[in-house]
Amino acid sequence: MDSTTPRDPERDYPPLWDSSGLDVAILSAALLILDLVAMGLRFWARKLTGKKLVFNDYAAIVALVLSAGLCSILISMPFYAGGGHHVYDIPYSKRNGIHLLFTVAQPFWGGANTSVKLSLLHLFITIFPSQRFRWVCYGVMVLVAAYLIPVLVATFVLCTPVQYNWNRTIEGGKCANQILMFTIAAVFNLVTDLIIVIMPIPMLWGLRVPLAKKLGIIAIFSLGAVICVISLLRTIYVPTIDLADFHYSAATFGRWSVLEPTLGVINACLPVMRPVLVRFVRTTRGCWPKVLLACSRTDSSQADLQEPSGSSKRESEGSTKASKDKGAKGGALPTVDRLYPLETIEVTSTIRRESKAWTGSPIESPHNAVIEGGDRSLVTRKCEII
Repeated sequence: MDSTTPRDPERDYPPLWDSSGLDVAILSAALLILDLVAMGLRFWARKLTGKKLVFNDYAAIVALVLSAGLCSILISMPFYAGGGHHVYDIPYSKRNGIHLLFTVAQPFWGGANTSVKLSLLHLFITIFPSQRFRWVCYGVMVLVAAYLIPVLVATFVLCTPVQYNWNRTIEGGKCANQILMFTIAAVFNLVTDLIIVIMPIPMLWGLRVPLAKKLGIIAIFSLGAVICVISLLRTIYVPTIDLADFHYSAATFGRWSVLEPTLGVINACLPVMRPVLVRFVRTTRGCWPKVLLACSRTDSSQADLQEPSGSSKRESEGSTKASKDKGAKGGALPTVDRLYPLETIEVTSTIRRESKAWTGSPIESPHNAVIEGGDRSLVTRKCEII
């Protein structure tokens, strides 16, 4: 039977919540809890290291708030609008509910995804010293922010009058090709996801560390690949949406839509959680096998979680500034700052120098050592990944 065929208004309709939409509500609630836990651990890590909140932290907070709004809408979907039912199984008085929720959810979804991407891009800007790479990040940030504008506009201008977006009983109302617009938005969203996942890999691949450790660091930065797969599956599903029976399609569409921003919040928080992990390992040391403790022994000192004080702090800041200047001038140091400690590594890089131009003494500090040799200087830095 056609999904739009009228049914007897006096019939007994099934409960609105008794549908596949209930699975979406449960999934949304579970993901929201994980997001809250991830953000709590992020704040705890900031407290342990004594770091102030910066732009990427605030962007992650905005992403969490908007993701919470999206999850709340999807949690209410089966109870308020009968999402997951076929339209003919929903009372006439309830059939506009799904369109109202969808119209409200669009800005939350677009804003949450944009905030996650801005948070990650600013993180890249903070930790990578290459000025050229930073300008690329700024360009992608502008592109990501600009993408949000058409998403918001399309939410309200595709249908005329505007009220027809959430009230399909208006006579004479009509909508443009919504499926086409949704597909274009999904493809552009997927492309920006791929760009952000691929961007840091060449920088990280230049690190002079053992291959296993290098692959581990790249894997942490590439967790967004999972989000790319979800975005791809969502993009594939969009053209199959049945607008005539949108109540039924909304359940599957909601599943793919809620996964991307909520997992994005977790992905944005993971790189800054190392101080919490160190604290956890230290407090549960008696429960860990000896082989694991041997591997983590160098990372479990209290000094890693505290700011230096007095003259040692000034020396550390001076050596860090001098090291950054060297990296900027030489253009060959694939290093990162100490602002987001995840794992301590030693990076060794050879920089070409003019012998007659080298008049200063080698930099000697706990984090830098310069060994002169002809027209080359071998620079070894002990730096923090993220």
